[in-house]
Amino acid sequence: MNYTFDLGVFAVPDLIVDKYIKTSTESELKVLLYCLRHNKQSLTAGEISRATGISPDSVTSALEFCKKITDTQSTAPAEKTISNFEPSKIAELIKNNKDVEYLFQCAEQLYGKPLTHSQQNTLYVIIEQVGMNPAVALMLLEYCFSVDKTDSRYIKKVAANWVEQGINTVNAAESIIQEINQSRKAAENKNKPTTVNESAQATNSSFDLEEWDKQIMKKYK
Repeated sequence: MNYTFDLGVFAVPDLIVDKYIKTSTESELKVLLYCLRHNKQSLTAGEISRATGISPDSVTSALEFCKKITDTQSTAPAEKTISNFEPSKIAELIKNNKDVEYLFQCAEQLYGKPLTHSQQNTLYVIIEQVGMNPAVALMLLEYCFSVDKTDSRYIKKVAANWVEQGINTVNAAESIIQEINQSRKAAENKNKPTTVNESAQATNSSFDLEEWDKQIMKKYK
């Protein structure tokens, strides 16, 4: 009997870690990895057994585990997509909402030039699709500029995280920005080079700002 799995690219599905990392067996994981490596190829239990060193009976059992993952993946709700809005639609929102108009004006000052359509679309998305208060959106944008994180994908992701966590008022935004900045400062101070004695040379800081940012933002996912 042949088995064919369609699990996407050669990457372990999130579901494995989120739900099955504690309960899945070594055989199940080995077979899953082999199937991922040979995605969309027709495989036999014997072939998998020889490649993984797992007995045919164990392979058959592990394939049921893979099938469960496939079925779960195929029935999972589709991730909400972010639309690309027409310039006319964006202009209409700016015209009819003074708060949004002010947000766009401030954004142009931050970027130091007229906004590109992509940048306009980002602001439109976090207001209309994500549902963020324009005043909070401006605070978020200013924060992103302060940490040199102005990529549109990053801004939209953080905006969605904030709204999901109920951070959609000026006070809530001020609190979370203050907390992030304090945590960042504490991490930087902790990793500052120190002089052991007068003859010792200070070493470069091992603080990884990019990695720290990923870790701290996990709190708001």
